[in-house]
Amino acid sequence: MLPTMLHFTIKNYFPDIWSEHNGDQLQSSHPQGNEPEWHKLYGAWYREVVRRTASMVAGWQSVGWCHGVLNTDNMSIVGLTIDYGPFGFMDAFNPDHICNGSDDSGRYSYKNQPEMCRWNCMKLAEAIKWALPEKIAREELPIFDTEYERVYMRLMRNKLGLLAVKEDSDDKLVEDLLEVMAKTGADFTNTFRCLSRFPTPSTAASEGDELTYADGGVLQYILGQCADVSHMVNISSPTMPAQNLQMMQLLMQKDPGLLLMLGMSPQTLNSELEKARNAERLKSVTPEAKAASDRRAWSQWLQRYGRRLAKEAAAGADPHERVRVQNSTNPRFVLRNWMAQEAIQAAEAGNYNEAQDLLKLVTDPFTTVGEDGIFAHALAVGGAGTQHGQQAIASGAALDPEAATVPPGRSGLPANTPGGTDDYSATLAAKGEEGEACKLVKKYGDGKPPAWAAKLCVTCSS
Repeated sequence: MLPTMLHFTIKNYFPDIWSEHNGDQLQSSHPQGNEPEWHKLYGAWYREVVRRTASMVAGWQSVGWCHGVLNTDNMSIVGLTIDYGPFGFMDAFNPDHICNGSDDSGRYSYKNQPEMCRWNCMKLAEAIKWALPEKIAREELPIFDTEYERVYMRLMRNKLGLLAVKEDSDDKLVEDLLEVMAKTGADFTNTFRCLSRFPTPSTAASEGDELTYADGGVLQYILGQCADVSHMVNISSPTMPAQNLQMMQLLMQKDPGLLLMLGMSPQTLNSELEKARNAERLKSVTPEAKAASDRRAWSQWLQRYGRRLAKEAAAGADPHERVRVQNSTNPRFVLRNWMAQEAIQAAEAGNYNEAQDLLKLVTDPFTTVGEDGIFAHALAVGGAGTQHGQQAIASGAALDPEAATVPPGRSGLPANTPGGTDDYSATLAAKGEEGEACKLVKKYGDGKPPAWAAKLCVTCSS
């Protein structure tokens, strides 16, 4: 049975591998399917499965998407995303984010997804060992790490607009960006999206020049995307109720073996206890202290980002291409749980307009319709005391996002150029579609999710 399944799969879904290793001829000369002559073909196929799986999960991580139920039977052998019932896009970035409410231990959390996908590839090797010796298959596993890192960093460089120069320090720049996002609770999607508005710095910009990051309003916009103290406490808290956590702690002190019997390792419990301590610490932080801390953290990172972009400019990078790539890699809209919840509630009441509107929005996730106006509106609402906020208010942004004047940014690209100011607006207007598109944009906006979104819980028992 196993050779039959392998041959069907490889021949139909990996035809190049089948042809390259003379699968038809092998099938005639070695019909058992588990002879050593098959090992090269099976090994090449298994290597490709591992490679595709690594590439797939790298894509998930780059957009803040969580699968939720990464059991081995919920993964596709051809590298497709399947069986993701309790899936979810993150709002505020949290590496420990769990989209499935029944995943008490966080086994399938955002940060664990790459390792779980790699583990599932290892289990596949065990499942086919009758046809391909496990020792041979395991020799192919390291390609997972190589491919994941290659694809992940390619996507991250595109998300940051780093196209002309590759530096070893880019890994650290990305790592520190995610650390700042986690520390401040910044919205994953909106933060990455707004980085295309960072003006291309002068190659001579000094390291202490605040204009290298503040011009364009990027700093103030990101600060408006950061979570408040109460939200940070919520997303930083352990997934396990306090009473259960205390009971588990007592069990570990008495007999760690009992803890393991209940499906929890000492490492997982210690991680949950650390979350509890962190949440308690956050409760004592004042809004003013958090705001000041957020500004320091983002100012420092954006200064580094500005210096890195200056190196791109020095290398002759096209600022128009940088913005185009960023805006075609960083989605503006994703299917957030709170959006889906509103559509579900409306549909249950017999109104399917919400679902239809949401479908229109997520089928064009990179649209720039109305983006300039809403960006200025966010600055006006979130930064009335800042230079850019005052400019936005003066232009009427606080009252009408569509009438707003946008602070200089996005490399100064003119309207109607790819990635430039509302580049789709003219086309939509010509088609008579601008009103509909802008209606959807105004409805869902580009701001932080509503407070009740943090309380949504999607579960799956399998």
